[in-house]
Amino acid sequence: MQILLLLLLLGVSLYLLQTLFIYLGTHRLNYPKTKHLPKISILVALRDEEQTLKPCVESLLQLDYPKESFEILLINDRSSDRTPELIEELKKKSDQIKTLHIKSGIPGLSGKANAIAQGMENCSGELILVTDGDCRVPPSWAKEHAAYYQQNVGMVGGFTLLDEKNDGAALFGKIQSLDWAYLLSVGTGFMGFGIPLSVLGNNFSFRREAYEEVGGYRNMGFTIIEDFALMKTLVKKTSWKVLYPIDSKMLVYSHPMSTIIKFYRQRKRWSAGGKEVGFYGKFLMLISVMVHLLIPISFFIFNFQLSFLALLGVLLADFSLLFRTIGLVRRRDLLKYFLLWEGFYFLYTILFTPVLLFPTTVKWKNISYQWKFNLKLKKMSG
Repeated sequence: MQILLLLLLLGVSLYLLQTLFIYLGTHRLNYPKTKHLPKISILVALRDEEQTLKPCVESLLQLDYPKESFEILLINDRSSDRTPELIEELKKKSDQIKTLHIKSGIPGLSGKANAIAQGMENCSGELILVTDGDCRVPPSWAKEHAAYYQQNVGMVGGFTLLDEKNDGAALFGKIQSLDWAYLLSVGTGFMGFGIPLSVLGNNFSFRREAYEEVGGYRNMGFTIIEDFALMKTLVKKTSWKVLYPIDSKMLVYSHPMSTIIKFYRQRKRWSAGGKEVGFYGKFLMLISVMVHLLIPISFFIFNFQLSFLALLGVLLADFSLLFRTIGLVRRRDLLKYFLLWEGFYFLYTILFTPVLLFPTTVKWKNISYQWKFNLKLKKMSG
């Protein structure tokens, strides 16, 4: 009993300190900007995206960027639906659109990393912007990304949400959107202190020169979180700066998972990808898991007041962080779902703990990944 009490107090204390650290980190994201507009290439890796691709491409064609200075490369990664035919139809809409049909993979690379690696060999931009086929970008997206590229900047990440204000999205979608906001808040806060934890693969950019300096994805080997792998490599092996602003002008919108089963598969993949993060990321996940396990248990073991104070502390910490970060992207309307999200967050944090601790098999877009006990990849197929 005493051990559980000490663990609860230690866990909550570390969680509060950690949240304060993240909160302060978000105040260190006021980066200088430039007005230089270099040539950019927008890479969209696609695998079975026929249902969402058209709105994505239409949003890219509305970008407020000199038309002679950007190209869109649609990369078909062995889709089994109508994606190949659709991208060829979309190509006729604009000379800025190019297409690439991947026939085989680069040995040792996973789906998207393989697609981006091959896309890099078929584009010419000085800056590379990456998004997914189920996303919509604002007209200011490309120009805002480019604005952060001072001479020493090698990579820039951005915020993504899963709903738009007053769009009539289902309640489950709103909760997922707030969940993404929280996870991105953690990533941006740590990056404020120069610690790479995460970047979203559907809203990031990098300098070609920086990519080539580290040998690109061909030199990085296997990863299912290719965005994070590139960010971590740039931070550890080069002098290029990685920026992670919270900027409403580069806010991308994607789609929430429509069912609990699809959400489970997505988060299982993310949890498996968590095996690749460094010490800080693993420590962060450990504290989060400990707190979200112990607080519910404490209500059955300790007195109600102690357990309630522990819960209240966590709720206030999370709310304060979200109030700041989603305010910066002008989406505080999502806070009306805060308590529902917290309950959901407690539940799935507990649910995915075994994925972090034990070997697991993840299937994503017809590719299966299997890990061993030492957290090394055992098998990849598909």
